Amino acid sequence: MDALPPISASTRWDIAGMVVSAACMVHCAVLPVAVVALPAVVGRWERVEGPLGWGFLAVAVVVAGVALARGFARHRHRFPLVSGASGLMALAAAERLGESALAAAVALAGGGALLAAHLVNRRLVRAEVACDCPQCRNEGGSRSAR
Repeated sequence: MDALPPISASTRWDIAGMVVSAACMVHCAVLPVAVVALPAVVGRWERVEGPLGWGFLAVAVVVAGVALARGFARHRHRFPLVSGASGLMALAAAERLGESALAAAVALAGGGALLAAHLVNRRLVRAEVACDCPQCRNEGGSRSAR
């Protein structure tokens, strides 16, 4: 059997980011249904939900920051950074909105943007393709594919 190639640290951070983003999206999608379906736990849940949501956001900021910065250093594409930052801002806005349908929708959109950022970042790192946008060509920052 052929041995699997080693997984780079950047890829590990992107995988962790995808897992955190997906967990956050499931949490945000299931929570409103669970609160409606289980009114007996609502009083207890409100004391836990605030710190849990901010905890998800803190983990997402650290993981996304490391993964996307490391990826950008290799491939120089801006999309993962912009998508990741947008997703993190949407998640923070959703936390500030509290428990509402709007907050859940904003959180799902933010989690989706963050997940997309990690997926694209991972593909770019694996392909090791440099940015070929007009701005990078003007700066001379484009690297050839390896």
